[in-house]
Amino acid sequence: MVRLERGLVVLEIIVGIAPLLGLVGTIVGMMSAFGDVGQSLNNAAKLAKDIATILNATLLGLLIAIPSLIFWSYYNKKVEAIAVEMETLCDEFIRRQYREQAAPSMVEAK
Repeated sequence: MVRLERGLVVLEIIVGIAPLLGLVGTIVGMMSAFGDVGQSLNNAAKLAKDIATILNATLLGLLIAIPSLIFWSYYNKKVEAIAVEMETLCDEFIRRQYREQAAPSMVEAK
């Protein structure tokens, strides 16, 4: 189970960090755009370029986070299903062992 969940931790971290990195890029882009707003008003192309940088940073963070979230959810459910199946098999195995151990002692008691 630990080996199965190890990969999920990586995906979970990516899901958490990717939007934050996109947000950091957005803030840096906004700082750049608004830092030069006086010059950018005279130069619409520079303002458009800064806004495109802002949107690209946000988009990149989301493009990484969304598929990672999908894969994390899918594999998390698979790991949970495997865990339930393993638990059921172990429970059944232990019950059989107790029944087999109890059966000879009942025969001896009679």
